[in-house]
Amino acid sequence: MPMQVKERLRSWAGAEVSSRSLGLIRIFAIAVMLYRFCGPWVAHKVDVHGPALYFVWLFMAGAMVALFGYKTRWATGVMAVAFATLYFYFGKHLGIGVFGKPVQPVQVTLLLAITPCGRSLSVDRVLENRRARREGRPPSPETVEWWLLELFVLQICVIYFWAAFDKSDAQWFAGERLERLWVDWYGTSDSLATQPLLTPLAKLSAWWVIGVEYGLVPLLLWRKTRHYALWAGLFLHLSIFFALSVPHFTSMMFVMYIACARPWRVHAFLADMLTPEPPPPPSTGEEE
Repeated sequence: MPMQVKERLRSWAGAEVSSRSLGLIRIFAIAVMLYRFCGPWVAHKVDVHGPALYFVWLFMAGAMVALFGYKTRWATGVMAVAFATLYFYFGKHLGIGVFGKPVQPVQVTLLLAITPCGRSLSVDRVLENRRARREGRPPSPETVEWWLLELFVLQICVIYFWAAFDKSDAQWFAGERLERLWVDWYGTSDSLATQPLLTPLAKLSAWWVIGVEYGLVPLLLWRKTRHYALWAGLFLHLSIFFALSVPHFTSMMFVMYIACARPWRVHAFLADMLTPEPPPPPSTGEEE
């Protein structure tokens, strides 16, 4: 009986899915990070922090190589070590704000480093296909264990849970924090007096946001509801993006949501895009 249980667990954990979703996450996540950090981490802004500049260069070099998927495991490993040093030592330990804020990108970088994200849509894949043709063998399959993609889904759920937990106070449920955001972004000091609907709308929006965030945790973890619940999450982030303009966080959440899509659908979609269509037959000059 123990052997049967062990075999079932091994079969369950070893089940594989397409690795193209992971390749897409790698490309778009690194693109978002490069776009976000090329400004605040430029040399003349961080050289005052001494050795931090060298870790910034190391991160940028690793990110550029990993973006194209060459020696991806090494490149993402270099990214993770450099980014973790910048975040935990220079950001949290030394208190340098420019390095201590990007929590979400650090988490995504660490996940990329521990997953074979270069198995698809990469230079490594092209080299593997060429090597297989020379050796007269089929190339290694574009697959990964299913739970590697689930790590990104789990990270989404962790973000939602702690975001909702942080909001669970009297001020949020009363709509006061959303009222302050409205005054800061759109209104004036007398907005609450001149717009009587603002208070009930703020309270309703506060309850809706926290309900969606708490609700998405089990709905995204359960596969049967995941592919329906992700639309609620996408709508939530689009609302935040257009209302409060948080492009980097929203873009990274959209990237992580690729892990929620069915891997075979992503694989088939990319296959249709990347497979060249056969040329049309030569014309005979005859009309049909």
